Amino acid sequence: MKNLLTLGLLSFLFLLGCDQELDLTSQTTPVEMKLISLPEPQGLRINTIFTTTKTINGFQGGTLKITKNYRTLKNTRVSISASLKFQRNSFDGTREITMTLDDVYGSAQFSPEGEFYKPALYNASFDGLDLTGVNPSTVDFVYINDDGTIEPIEYDNLVVDVSSGFLMVTNAKLPHFSRYGFVN
Repeated sequence: MKNLLTLGLLSFLFLLGCDQELDLTSQTTPVEMKLISLPEPQGLRINTIFTTTKTINGFQGGTLKITKNYRTLKNTRVSISASLKFQRNSFDGTREITMTLDDVYGSAQFSPEGEFYKPALYNASFDGLDLTGVNPSTVDFVYINDDGTIEPIEYDNLVVDVSSGFLMVTNAKLPHFSRYGFVN
């Protein structure tokens, strides 16, 4: 019976996919967690407006960066800074790497798919967020599976300042490409 319930739950999650508006349930923690939202920008919202692509030589390493500012519907300013660094000897050959930050949640999507000899180091900061209702002690930076489940990612530092609306992760170690984000 327990296996049947587990199979049913997994089938349900598979059918839902990675719907950003649904709660995400961690595989390792029985607590429901949600992606932390970015304030809505003024004007027309265009999904995935923060993106950059660069050819990286895996032997030499290299860095992609995104720095953006925008005004919100409440006429406040949001500042976003993100970088992805490949260490020397991270992978064979060259790859055209794309980093895209979702403009709804600030989650980061990387492509093409692949694994690395050394993890890529991701740094991101968001300033000017409305973190009302966010509990700093439960915020985490995670890998978001295609089925909507999440897995914690190793990082050096995580800063959550609710009063100033600041959120930052330092040296998140990405072993492969997919989707990553902040949850609470």
